[in-house]
Amino acid sequence: MDAQRAYDQQIASTSQFPHCPKPEMMQQYPPACRQNMQHMYPPSYLRSPSRVPQTEHTSQWLSGPYNAVYANSPVPSAAPSVMSHVSMQDDLVSVMSVQTTLNASTAAACPQDSQLTELRPQSQFSSSASTPPCTENVDPATIQEVRRNIAYSINNFYSNEQFKIIQCVCHYAQRNMLQFVDMGSVHKLLLLITQLLKNTIDPNFRRQNSLQTSNLLLNTIFYLSRNQTTLRVVMHVASDKNTSEFIYIIAHFAKVNLNWAAALTLHTLFDYNGPEGAKCITYAKQIQPGAVLDALLHILKEKPDRKRTLFVLHSLQLLARKDNNAKQHIVQSYGGRFIELLIGSTQGGLLTLADNARDQGRLLYRILALLNVVMASQTAAELFVRWGGLQKVCERLFQSTDVLREGIHLVALASDVKAVDDQDLRVSIRQVLDILCRSNDRDLFVRRYSSGFLVNVIANRPVNKRLLIECNAFDIFTRLCYQYSNLEQWSQTKEMRNMVEELVDNILLCLNSLIVEPLKPDVTKARDACLSQKSFQICLLKHLSNGSPTIRTRVLRLTTLLLSCCAGWGTTITHATLEEKGENIIGVVFNVISITRADATDDNRRETVNILTGCFRVLNLVMFCDENAKKTVTLFARNSPVSLMELLRTFTEDNLVVQILETCDRVADDENLAQLWAGDRSLIDANANSSHPEIARAAQSLVSKLSVVNSDC
Repeated sequence: MDAQRAYDQQIASTSQFPHCPKPEMMQQYPPACRQNMQHMYPPSYLRSPSRVPQTEHTSQWLSGPYNAVYANSPVPSAAPSVMSHVSMQDDLVSVMSVQTTLNASTAAACPQDSQLTELRPQSQFSSSASTPPCTENVDPATIQEVRRNIAYSINNFYSNEQFKIIQCVCHYAQRNMLQFVDMGSVHKLLLLITQLLKNTIDPNFRRQNSLQTSNLLLNTIFYLSRNQTTLRVVMHVASDKNTSEFIYIIAHFAKVNLNWAAALTLHTLFDYNGPEGAKCITYAKQIQPGAVLDALLHILKEKPDRKRTLFVLHSLQLLARKDNNAKQHIVQSYGGRFIELLIGSTQGGLLTLADNARDQGRLLYRILALLNVVMASQTAAELFVRWGGLQKVCERLFQSTDVLREGIHLVALASDVKAVDDQDLRVSIRQVLDILCRSNDRDLFVRRYSSGFLVNVIANRPVNKRLLIECNAFDIFTRLCYQYSNLEQWSQTKEMRNMVEELVDNILLCLNSLIVEPLKPDVTKARDACLSQKSFQICLLKHLSNGSPTIRTRVLRLTTLLLSCCAGWGTTITHATLEEKGENIIGVVFNVISITRADATDDNRRETVNILTGCFRVLNLVMFCDENAKKTVTLFARNSPVSLMELLRTFTEDNLVVQILETCDRVADDENLAQLWAGDRSLIDANANSSHPEIARAAQSLVSKLSVVNSDC
């Protein structure tokens, strides 16, 4: 904690870019002033005999072991990459190839100083130059030398030796040596680097080697962001409101110079898992809206290689994830045709950058992931469907597991729009139904979204319904419904249970939608046989007994349709019982009535009314289909902890009142119930005088039956 506090105090004093004069302007000042400007930062280390005297020339330490010429052969980082990715983690980061690109772009910028070339010593790292340096074995004397040299660099950054200083600082950063320097000094150095980059953007700024200088500075920032220790400093500068312009300076070079180090740095800033990363995204959208997005989109427009394309796609995804304005900006880019470009890339386009099927899968995964983020916009979903996105993505779902998961989520998300009406989805429906059947039982993610896609595309679309029925949908859905009927088996975690319940909900929605579709006699007969299986009836009772309120509502709706449309279902359902409780459908329904009444609140009143209405409608249909069921309903009505008359007094919703009165009317010839309800005669009479015709009819019938029974008594 003390170290953290010391670091925060150090960087608090340097929280703004230093207002340093441009190098060519230095000559306008007297020598004494120039000397003061060169020492604008005091040294951050204590004076000691081991310190290099200020009077010594820079060349004395430029010839040190860590100032080997900025060669083309890269030196990988000692620290792991900070770029975290969910799935396909090896596709984005190949430090060796990235550094080769960076070094190749700046190798020409490094002067071949004769002294440096002649005095290049052997590396003091225990590992070779082609492997990550073993920073644990760095000579302490070397660390002290690095600290002295960085202090000298800060104090003399705007001297005539600036270019050599920048070269050596970049090399130190590449070799992860700046992690041994106090972070306050690294912070000062980063502010100086950023200010010089800002000067370079100025069109009036003229200096020799400006392109090489900016490349070296951007490479330095990238190397700092690659190391876990120095990354904290980079994130502090980028996420500090006073220095947040840092993000736009980096974005400028990513766009104008197509600088790869700048693009990688942007990716690291936005991918940082912490409050600083969130602040970077906030500043990216607030200070100069669209500037960073335009930079990334410009890089993509220039058709970079595969690795760069992967980074740009992921950076766009990170920016758009929590910002609706960024989503809209991306959708409207390229003249409003960016989504069309991405859809086309699922068949070609950006995929042509890949050399093999594995690389194609990685690119396709990133394309689908970006589309998933922007699909939260209704406009984007409409464009996606209109340009044939559903069909094209469904054709590529079998590319890999990662592509399947991103793709199935995408088509489920985009299929809930009006534009689906105009699409020919025959092939897509078959492909998704095949995925639903063939996917692993525990792959709940894939099954949840594949079933969600089917729910969306068959809603109010008879053509798609008939196609699904032709593909044996009733058999598939009843089998899946039975498979997930034991909810306790899938309750290891709350997330898993929720996913199973959503999957079951989608299956029940599909069955509810398909069962009302008019069919040919032979198809109807096959449907009824499938839905009348005892195993399926029992699984419905399990879902009704143990499911969430949403699942119970769906089961009650489906049961109502089955009792109304499926021949013989009413007589067979009463024989299906739950093994553990021995209850049939009537006992389960009265159980649900008791639970629902006990859980009723003002907040869930609508949900409560829907469930109770469904329960009484099922009881009425069961008694209508099977006369013997009337005795069982009468028995439960006598002994139920919930009084039917109490429900009539509590709930005034018309549909529920009608169903309760009809249930009472069917069992009113029972003397015990008639006597029980005699005290509520005024309530029944009030309903008999209701202006609602259904309520009045049911209540009047009940009054007449009660009068007959009471007179007999």
